Amino acid sequence: MEFSVFNTFFLIVIIWNAIMLIYLTYKRGRIPSIFPDIKLQRIIYKESFASGLNLDAKLKGHFSRCLKLVVTDSELWLTSFYPFTLFIDKAELEHRIVRSEISLIENEKHFLHNVFTISFTDKSGQSQRIRIIPSNAKQFAKAIDFDGII
Repeated sequence: MEFSVFNTFFLIVIIWNAIMLIYLTYKRGRIPSIFPDIKLQRIIYKESFASGLNLDAKLKGHFSRCLKLVVTDSELWLTSFYPFTLFIDKAELEHRIVRSEISLIENEKHFLHNVFTISFTDKSGQSQRIRIIPSNAKQFAKAIDFDGII
């Protein structure tokens, strides 16, 4: 079997990506979860394929259909699932927001989607804004007690 420059480069890229995936998985696995056991919570709304972005993050990026959105009676949870959890720290999209810390909820219609912009104060006391696009906007609005027009 004869190796060309392309084959060698391709092999190096594959090995590099495998090493990075293993490293990121190891690094993420060492971070404890900020979320309690979901079975012990009173779930009002749950969605596994929401979209969104953090408007105040240094690394801006739209996570399309890979966010988990949970509304309990006292909190709003925003996280993701593997392999997107490997990158969610940089995009600052993993949040456990106490509903009383939400200062403003705005709703805008973009093309076919209702987009919710949620302003809140995080655990460190800083103001954050996230933009969420749930699949079922009416149920989400009802779960977070949004009184605006949908």
